[in-house]
Amino acid sequence: MSGDGDFVHAIDKIKSMDKRIEVAIFRSAISDELRLKADRFIPLDDYAEEIPKDLL
Repeated sequence: MSGDGDFVHAIDKIKSMDKRIEVAIFRSAISDELRLKADRFIPLDDYAEEIPKDLL
């Protein structure tokens, strides 16, 4: 299992290559650190009704 902190270094590396980072995840599953590192945060909570239950 990985935590958000595992992605921070990867995000920094990708951003250093002038790439944008967009993170789509449920609000309860993301740390403030990762949310703030991303260029765009897409809360899946807003789309939960549209996601087929077998994919959750």
